[in-house]
Amino acid sequence: MHGYKPDSSNIEDAHIAIDFVGNGGFKITNSNIINNVTGINVPANDSCDKHNDIQGYVTGTKFGLFKTQFAPDYINQPPHGIKPFTGISMVDMLFTLGDNNASKNTFHNLNCGIVACQSDIKIYNSTFDNIVQDNFYAHPWRGTAMVSLSGLCALPGTLTVHPNAANNIVANGHRSVYTDNSNIDISGTKMLSVVYGIYTKSCNLGLSANIVANTITSSAIAIDMIDNAGATTLLVNGNTINMTDQGFCTAVRASEISNSIAKYIISDNTINMKTMGWGIMAQK
Repeated sequence: MHGYKPDSSNIEDAHIAIDFVGNGGFKITNSNIINNVTGINVPANDSCDKHNDIQGYVTGTKFGLFKTQFAPDYINQPPHGIKPFTGISMVDMLFTLGDNNASKNTFHNLNCGIVACQSDIKIYNSTFDNIVQDNFYAHPWRGTAMVSLSGLCALPGTLTVHPNAANNIVANGHRSVYTDNSNIDISGTKMLSVVYGIYTKSCNLGLSANIVANTITSSAIAIDMIDNAGATTLLVNGNTINMTDQGFCTAVRASEISNSIAKYIISDNTINMKTMGWGIMAQK
């Protein structure tokens, strides 16, 4: 599929609604890609010597499960959970989700919102609601709104989240962000009523993490940073963090596994703890 540009389209009740392979790009606007196990899928090429040459752009589009359950499986349909696996899954892409001057994207009632491997993704003007774990899917990042990972070639990903200030980009979910071996730049984002806010690991070897001016309401760990020695920047600045659980919880945790040094800058954050717990924890 090359040069795909649907506008005001409806694609429902598929295992994979759009399976994009090869080169080219897609632009999807004002559409409903709903009640599918996976909305958009861009699989990996076969080797590290050949990369996808695909760019994508999506605005004003809905993803997720908008009825009580999936349609009955067709004959020989692959097994799946009771929730969609993800709205968008991609490998090796340049991708823009949303436009602050266009209608917003909506991700509702999924196991994951967007899962990107070895990709450079930018997210604007998109709302994620009721993104919760479906234990049929065994990945450690299940139940996450936005996921950025390295790919088969161990190349890092990049996740940039700069939403329209009017949108609560994540609400009523398990985890807002999960990254592994990725650059991250997340600012001005509201993450409300989540168990975990931002989880980032292996942001090292010249990568950077900037988590700035976000509002996070979490019941367990709001910002969790693990094994990031070697990063050029590890900045947590100007965030407002509200911890809601009655038991022990942590607003910001920085944890290193190796003996290498990670240089964190955690400054000018406002942390409100409901009861017992840790505001900032640094551990090895």
